[in-house]
Amino acid sequence: MTEPRDPDTIIREINDLNQVIAHTQKTLQQFPDDQLLQIALQQDQHRKKTLAKELHLSLTLYLYQLV
Repeated sequence: MTEPRDPDTIIREINDLNQVIAHTQKTLQQFPDDQLLQIALQQDQHRKKTLAKELHLSLTLYLYQLV
């Protein structure tokens, strides 16, 4: 198993992704029939879920090491 990334790094990536998601959603309001934007949004949302799981694992291991 690879060493988990630092929680702060994951949090920064999630925050950046939140900005991308918000921009994509705003753009989709202007172009609701753009299927590529819809797919991109789905991919970004899936990536966010994956990052949330990674963050949970990272925090669990990080807090365990503190004890």
